[in-house]
Amino acid sequence: AVGQYNLKVKQLAQSQQSTVALASTDPDEVITETTALPTTGTFTVKLDSDATKTMSINLSTLAAGATAKDLVTAINNSSDNPGVRASLVRTDGKLSLLLNGKETGSANAFTVDASTVSVLDNSAKSELTTAQDAIVELGSSKTPATITSASNKLTGVISGVTLQLTKAQEASATPITVTVA
Repeated sequence: AVGQYNLKVKQLAQSQQSTVALASTDPDEVITETTALPTTGTFTVKLDSDATKTMSINLSTLAAGATAKDLVTAINNSSDNPGVRASLVRTDGKLSLLLNGKETGSANAFTVDASTVSVLDNSAKSELTTAQDAIVELGSSKTPATITSASNKLTGVISGVTLQLTKAQEASATPITVTVA
């Protein structure tokens, strides 16, 4: 629709990113990508907004001698995967399982439970990035209209216009003006 629109991007949509440290009960043992995992315990990822979207990987179902790399493959290939991509990362010399949400938005937040897997330190879980929706204010008055979206691509907010959000604005920033001719 032809006109001028004042918009303020309060926050961008983002996907969740979480880690679980791999650690041995033996303080002298360093867990690597090729260290054999225990054959007991269950690793679970559940979508917070829909408990029916749950993936549980029982380590006893992995091949004998399975490693952290094999667990990553099992997570990524699981038919029950609720929308995460697994990889291994090393920080400060320690190996961690990194889970990235495949989709942005707060409805795609997930919970990890590794409490029964002895080499995954459930107490050393860390949420690096929180799943959140984009928030945009339309208007420059004290009571602007608030628009939320699970994506940074807004279609239909302004008739015939697609907005691609790339950066959140400072709280004190003036709204930007979008002119549609």
